[in-house]
Amino acid sequence: KAFDSISYFINPPLNKLNELMNDKNDKFVSRRRIIAEPIMWLYYMVSLLIERQQKLQNLYITAMSFKGDNNNRGQKLNALITNLAKQAKDESERLRAIMAKLPAKDDLKQTLIQLVKNRDPQNKLDYTRSLQKYKF
Repeated sequence: KAFDSISYFINPPLNKLNELMNDKNDKFVSRRRIIAEPIMWLYYMVSLLIERQQKLQNLYITAMSFKGDNNNRGQKLNALITNLAKQAKDESERLRAIMAKLPAKDDLKQTLIQLVKNRDPQNKLDYTRSLQKYKF
């Protein structure tokens, strides 16, 4: 009975994981459990790092463009925009350095596919069949 009130998500696709993580409804968040293969967690984290790095890069470009377009708006605004751009650039470079040490997303996908094939070559287990629905 204790498990009846909890929702389990096993190896959710990345878009579903994003959806679950962005859900702020406290009633459901506390009753949610996400279970995934370690290689899937690594895939999720690499994907999220790439997404964050791209957003920081876009923020830097937008801030510098805004600064260039509004250069005569005052020193305080320029200083704030310059500081924001510098922080975005620094964080983006830091993430890029971290990502250089991690495997590429495509390598992770292929590793997961190979692990599943090695674990169940005849494709008899329900778990193995359930992973086939994922289109990386």
